[in-house]
Amino acid sequence: MEPTKTVFKALILHGIRDYAHDFDEIQGKVEEQAAKRGMRPIVLSPRYRYFSALQFITPWERTARIHEFADVYAELVAIPPHDVPINVAGHSFRSYLLGTALTKYTKIEYGRVYLAGSVLSESYPWNSDNIRGLWAAVRNDTAAGDFPVGVLCAGLESLGLAPGIGKGGFDGFPALDKIPGKHTVQNSNLPGGHGAFVRIKDDIAKWLIQGDEQAHLPSDHKVDRSQLLELLSRSAWLLTISLLLLLFYLILFGRHPWLGATELLILLTVLSVY
Repeated sequence: MEPTKTVFKALILHGIRDYAHDFDEIQGKVEEQAAKRGMRPIVLSPRYRYFSALQFITPWERTARIHEFADVYAELVAIPPHDVPINVAGHSFRSYLLGTALTKYTKIEYGRVYLAGSVLSESYPWNSDNIRGLWAAVRNDTAAGDFPVGVLCAGLESLGLAPGIGKGGFDGFPALDKIPGKHTVQNSNLPGGHGAFVRIKDDIAKWLIQGDEQAHLPSDHKVDRSQLLELLSRSAWLLTISLLLLLFYLILFGRHPWLGATELLILLTVLSVY
């Protein structure tokens, strides 16, 4: 009789814009490497429809996506055996979903967590009493040229326009440093922008399966940030306020009464399709 194989479960979640194909490849690598280690992999990598910038900054849209994530998580838990840890990998907005779900659902917990281009706030409470026991290990990879997280999410966070959103995927999470009994890794300044993770798909798969054996990236995988991006990130609050003031000016003091409304309509149209 063939011995029962250890079951390995994982959720692989692509971002809000694209990279779904890349996460399909990561799913394949996870399944392949788990099988090589004598495991029986059960991996879900759901496809998500396009999610615009306007939806991203809308609270009820974000909440709806959290509920969708919880449904997918419950679907994976429901596949026997039910007591196997759920390992998760999330890019961009999906990292926000898996992080926020921990704070909202008492039945959700993870094994190993992989974050890439995370839009979770730097102040996410990884070490709080009600969160610390719900995950086994976390690896957070940040990119040196990640403008969406380093500037756009930083601006939203600094002005409180999107609670829970921030630049943890750019500057890291201070709460992850030296948590007793936990394995945490933060690899900073990968070369590239918001999709820098596409260069290390094998490494991501190994982390989800092996954990401690595949954590820190070698120094030749990292580069220095540009001084311009550093400056933009630090002054993101000022840039955001400036854009809002410009918008209000166009609405209130346009040369023609309809100019401001037209500008606003154009902005909303761009946000809804971008």
